[in-house]
Amino acid sequence: MLVEFKDMQPRLRLIIGPILLTMAILSGSASPLWAQEKSSGRKFEEQRVEEIRLVGNRRIPESTILYYIQSRENDPYNESQLLRDYRSLLNTNFFEDVTLKVTQGEIGIIVIYELRERPLIRSIEDEGMKSFKESDVLERFRDLRVGLTVDSPFDASKLPKARRALRILLDENGRPLGRVELETEQITSSSLVLIFRINEGPKVRIGKLSFAGNTILSDKELRESLELTKERAVVSIFKGYDKYIKEKMEYDLQVNMLEDYRSLGYIYAKAGEPVVDIVEARRGWLLGLRKTRQQYHITIPIEEGEQYTYGSFKVEGVTNLDIERVERFYNVNEGDIVNYTALKEANDTLKKAYSRSGYLDVTVMPQISPDRKERLVNLTVRVDEGKQYIVHRIRFSGNTKTRDKILRREFFLEEQDRFNGDLLDISVLRINQLGFFEKIEEKDYEVVKRPTLSEVDVVVKVKERSQQSIGVSGGHSGIYGAFFGINYASNNFRGMGQRIDVRITTGSRYSNYMFGYSEPYFLDTKWNLGIRVFNTRYRFDTFTAFFGLVSPSENKVLFSRITTGATVFTSHPIGRWTRLGLEYSLQNIKIDDVDPLFAHFAVNQMIGFTPGGSKEDAMKGIIRSEITPRIMYNTKNQYFGASEGSSL
Repeated sequence: MLVEFKDMQPRLRLIIGPILLTMAILSGSASPLWAQEKSSGRKFEEQRVEEIRLVGNRRIPESTILYYIQSRENDPYNESQLLRDYRSLLNTNFFEDVTLKVTQGEIGIIVIYELRERPLIRSIEDEGMKSFKESDVLERFRDLRVGLTVDSPFDASKLPKARRALRILLDENGRPLGRVELETEQITSSSLVLIFRINEGPKVRIGKLSFAGNTILSDKELRESLELTKERAVVSIFKGYDKYIKEKMEYDLQVNMLEDYRSLGYIYAKAGEPVVDIVEARRGWLLGLRKTRQQYHITIPIEEGEQYTYGSFKVEGVTNLDIERVERFYNVNEGDIVNYTALKEANDTLKKAYSRSGYLDVTVMPQISPDRKERLVNLTVRVDEGKQYIVHRIRFSGNTKTRDKILRREFFLEEQDRFNGDLLDISVLRINQLGFFEKIEEKDYEVVKRPTLSEVDVVVKVKERSQQSIGVSGGHSGIYGAFFGINYASNNFRGMGQRIDVRITTGSRYSNYMFGYSEPYFLDTKWNLGIRVFNTRYRFDTFTAFFGLVSPSENKVLFSRITTGATVFTSHPIGRWTRLGLEYSLQNIKIDDVDPLFAHFAVNQMIGFTPGGSKEDAMKGIIRSEITPRIMYNTKNQYFGASEGSSL
C-alpha cells in the first residue's frame, strides 16, 4: 500500500502534496498504510527509510539526482525533509513532471520518485529569417537569459521570453510588422527540434519626424539635435539611424534634444511620449529609397516651459585652489541665461584641476535653487576636496616580453610624487605611441586608492603586439628586371625598445643591402641614436636607358652605378611632443662596368651628383657628405591606425 501525491502543475503539487501526506498519516481511515502500522503497534515516525528509488530517469545520472536529495537510506523517516527533497528536484529544471510515492517496505519506508525528464533541444532551426543571423539570436537569448540553447532541457515556459527576444531583433532591423511563431518537432521521446518560423514582413523606416508645441527651437533644429534617430536619407540609411528603436529614441530625446533646451535656460523643458504611426508612403525616385513603402511618422510633443536666468552664484569649500580661478571655470554672472551644459563642463574642468593636484576624492555638488516666480536660478557650488594622494607604486601587467624599464621611462608620473591625472593620461598616450602594444584604453589602467595612507597604486594592463615581421618580395619589372627580396624588422628587439631593420634585395638590374639599428634611449639618456649602412647597385642597359625602345635580344650593359654609405642620426626631446634631430650621411658613389662606347653617357649621369663638378671628378667617384637637421612633432594616439592627434 502507498501514499501518493501528484499534480500536473509543480507549483500546485508543492502545496497539495504535504496536505495529502499529512492526511494519510493523521487519519486512521484515510490510508491502509496507517491502519497497518497501527495494528503492528509501531509509530509511523519511528520507522527508517529502507530504500530510495528513482524511476524514469534515462539521461540524467542517478548520482546527479541523489545530489539534490538529502534523505539517505537508513535515515529516520522525516516528512519535512522528504518534502524539501521533492521541492529541490522540481527546482532543478531537469524534469517535466515529478511524482513522489511513499510505501511500506519489509523493514521500513520506501521512497519512490517517478521522474519524467525534460526533452533535450537537439537543434534550433529557423525559417524565413533573413535580416539577422542565428548567432544574433543566440546572443540576444544570452542577454535576456532565455535559457534555450542546443543540448539544453526544453522548458515551454521560456517560449514567451524567446518570442520577445525575436521581436526585439525584428524591431532593431526595421521589421516591426513581422510575425514570430515558435514550434517544436519531436524527434524521440527525449529530444526535439525547436523551430523559429518568422515572417519578417516589409521594411519600415522613419519617413517623418515632427514636433508639436515647440516655439524656441524649430523642427529642423530639434531633428539635428537627435544623434541616434534620423529621417530616412542617404547617410542615415548606411548608419542605420532611420530605424525606430524606442530605447534609442528615448535616450536621444532625454539626453541630446533636451540638452539643447537646458543650454538655453529652459530647465523644465519636457518631451512627451512620441506618437508613432505606420503609414503608406510614396516610393522615392532614388533607387536606394524605393524599397520602403511603409514608413514611421513620429510626432513628439514638447513642453518648453519658461526661460531662466542666474540669480546669485557662489562657491564654497575651496581651500587648496585659487577661489577666483575656480569661479572663472564657471563664468556665471547675475542675469546670464542658465546653461546646464556649460555647468556640467565646468564641474568636469574643476575635477580635473583637483586631479592635477592629487585630490582624487573631490566631490563637486552644484546646489540649484530655482525661483519659479522670478524665473531665477540661484547656484551654489559646494566642493568637498578630500585627501591629497601621492603615487605609491606604478605596476604593469601583460608585458611578457617588454621590460618594465621600457614602460617606466615613458611615464611622466613617478612613484612617490604627487598624483597628477593629466600626467597619467599623457603617460598612457606615450606608451601607445611606441607601437609595442594593442591600444591601451581607459578601462585598461586603474588608480587603486589606499585612503588610510593617502597613497595610490597605478596599474596599467597591456597586451603585447607582434614585435617582429618578416617579408618576402619578388617579381619582374621593366626598370628593375627580375628581383627577389627578403626583409626583417623588429620594433622592440629583445624587449628593450631597440629597432632593427634588415633588407636584402637582389636581381638582374638592381640590388640593395641595408642594415639599420636604433637605440631610443642611448646609455639611458634621452638621446635617440641610430645608424644605417647600405650598398646599392643599379645596372643601366640600353633597354632602360632608351625606355624600352631596344628589344631585349639587342640589350647591352652600359654601366653600373654603385652607392655605398652609412647614415648616423640622433635626436633629443624638447617638451613632451617635439624632438630636435640631426642626421649625417656619408656616401661613396661610383660607376663600374662602363662600355667604352657609352662612357660619355655614363659620365653625364654622374655629374648630377656633383653640382659644379667636372667629368674628371665623376670618373674618379664621388664622396657625398650631408648634414640634415630635423624637427618632429607627434601627438598621435597610437603608432598604428591613429584616430586622434597629429604628426609633423
